[in-house]
Amino acid sequence: MNDLEQLVSYLEGNFSNEQQFSELTETEQSEFPFAIHKSHIFNDRVLNLPENFKGIFLLEESYYTLNGKERFKSDIFLFEVNSSSNVKLSSITVPKNYANKKYEEIESIPFSEMTISEKFVPIVYKKENETFIGQSESKFTEKNHFILKQTISEKN
Repeated sequence: MNDLEQLVSYLEGNFSNEQQFSELTETEQSEFPFAIHKSHIFNDRVLNLPENFKGIFLLEESYYTLNGKERFKSDIFLFEVNSSSNVKLSSITVPKNYANKKYEEIESIPFSEMTISEKFVPIVYKKENETFIGQSESKFTEKNHFILKQTISEKN
């Protein structure tokens, strides 16, 4: 299994922050959402992939509950190997009619209608032993910054 396949295998499946959430105080729980994530490899639903395409699309469904209110969000990410042989994650912008859909609600999306997000700064993962470490900072607006730090391994 190459690094790309290994990293995606760690992310594919169903996950929650149940353990982390249960360790919070009641006050902290009112400020921090309980989350469930369902991640699906999505390549088989992308129409007209280029013949030599080596990336992996992953659709992530996120279900958040905060103070009894539920929220759903989905994102599509592209994982590929960059010129330095590291795995890179990019966020995909899809047409509005596919936005925030669950995996089973999307029969297919034409490859030509998917673009790399200009707002999200890609993450390039460095592999240390069997752990992938990455970080990016995106400026969505002058006041809205999104910092994403990830340490991904089979253990977490």
